[in-house]
Amino acid sequence: MASKTIRYGKSVLLAGTLMLVGMLPIAGMNLGIVQAQVTSSQQTSAEQLLRHGKQDFVTGDFQSALDKYQQALAIWQTEGNLSGKAVVLNAIAEIYNLQVRGVDSLKLLQESLTIYRQQGNQRGEGETLTLLGDAY
Repeated sequence: MASKTIRYGKSVLLAGTLMLVGMLPIAGMNLGIVQAQVTSSQQTSAEQLLRHGKQDFVTGDFQSALDKYQQALAIWQTEGNLSGKAVVLNAIAEIYNLQVRGVDSLKLLQESLTIYRQQGNQRGEGETLTLLGDAY
């Protein structure tokens, strides 16, 4: 993760997502040691994009869903939110499977699987493995 600082009042600490256990700021500590920043407006925007993208996916508007997923991905990549990134990579891979873009789908799923394994997220890993099976 790139080193960034947290600005109080504009940040949301997601201990599980950002893996800040043991790194939460204590009064008097230099906040520069905190490794990630997620501003509430950006986090909310990415979550809304993902939610709206899923709605588009369900209704069959795959291009609109893909556009929203890619915007959410850009936000989460910028913020260093690996959990969000893995979720949206899987969503994009599903669309690529439907568009018969198997190679592209497999690349995204492998990246997502790596993230979930690094985080020890067995549920995410299982979901990604299922998608990998579907891609083959």
